[in-house]
Amino acid sequence: MSFATPEIRATRCVRFRFRYSECARCGDACPHGAIEPTDEGIRIDAARCQNCGLCAGACRTEALSVAGPARVETLKRAIRQERFAFACAPSGFGADAVVPCLGALDAASLAYLAKRGIPVELRGSAHCAQCAHGSKGPAQLAIHLDAVEALRAAAMDENWSAITRAAGEESRPRTRATQPARRP
Repeated sequence: MSFATPEIRATRCVRFRFRYSECARCGDACPHGAIEPTDEGIRIDAARCQNCGLCAGACRTEALSVAGPARVETLKRAIRQERFAFACAPSGFGADAVVPCLGALDAASLAYLAKRGIPVELRGSAHCAQCAHGSKGPAQLAIHLDAVEALRAAAMDENWSAITRAAGEESRPRTRATQPARRP
């Protein structure tokens, strides 16, 4: 699976806006060492980037964006369904939305779906041990799931739907016919 190198929106980058900021969330999240923090923001080494999206998921100011299904479009599709599933692309599992890495899913999107009462299933997390993204993917996913739980607790609303991992990864791996279409 191939996606374009993440797009940098410098005006949103804390390092760009505040020259002496020590923010390094995107670089810390990148398992491939493709992001170099600079005084002017960040630089992405396209040769090292594996397009996992972990950098974009880690950035709280949305200074990075990855190609693929647009977040808003995915959420619009999800709210029309009773349940919604995400799968990581390297695992080969199918789902309503296939993402480069489950760790790239942001807490705000997951919380939005849970608050709307839409159960979310995450497929392919058992593949993480063999994945090229290493331990960074599961670590980022854990951070985002913890953030969802913090939002749920702060909202003091017990009507949120569950976010679960697929039990035993019972979903069938994708075939060519069920792979998501790519945008030009």
